[in-house]
Amino acid sequence: MPEITLAYQEQFVLDSDEYTGPAGTVFACNICDTPVDDQPCPVHAPNAVAGLRLVDCDAEPRHLLWVHDRDDYGIPCYLCAWVKQAEAERLERQCRHWPWRTWRITSWLDRRAYSLGITGSGGNTYGDGHNGCVTGVRFRGSRSYILGVSRDVWRCWLSGHRRGEPVGFGFCGKCVPWPCCQSIREEHTATCVEGNPPVTFDPSVPPGGFVCAVPMADMPGGICGMPVESEPCDVHSPQRVIS
Repeated sequence: MPEITLAYQEQFVLDSDEYTGPAGTVFACNICDTPVDDQPCPVHAPNAVAGLRLVDCDAEPRHLLWVHDRDDYGIPCYLCAWVKQAEAERLERQCRHWPWRTWRITSWLDRRAYSLGITGSGGNTYGDGHNGCVTGVRFRGSRSYILGVSRDVWRCWLSGHRRGEPVGFGFCGKCVPWPCCQSIREEHTATCVEGNPPVTFDPSVPPGGFVCAVPMADMPGGICGMPVESEPCDVHSPQRVIS
């Protein structure tokens, strides 16, 4: 009986019950379970591909990367170049801050300065040797808080009212009431007719078939007919004017 061999495949094994290789692997060689997330299996991947050739690589084991087979001076391994650059960037990100940047009092002062509007940004950094270092402090740019109060609240105060129910984009209902019923809440008033225009079902309109049923004599069927499956009718459902 002839020997049965398997064709090389890179199979998805993240949720496979049969996979027994290293944890965290997404794709693996179907023959030996070697992880192939970064490069093909160095043992079972076909090295001889018509019209292609392996790049020049000095890594051990070598990286299996192919280029077009043509007359040139050779192509260096671009995965080696990427690994070298990534390592240089990692070393560049290594923490070189003084110890006082990790103190709790430093973090408290950073948050306090931000809430008072003294700084425009800040925060703590973790990883690459950083252990909660206070970084990114900027004294330029707009402030989100002024004297411990957000800019949105200041906008309401300067407009002559206390802040009401938020309705989006930093505005409250008192800043932009509904144009149809003057409601200062997120929803319309209970008696507002325009806030809930009539809706009817039309099977000829995909996907759900619900359309605006506000009477309009100049439209087919005598109604608006605007689809309202995913969003309200932009003609008969008034929108808040936020600028």
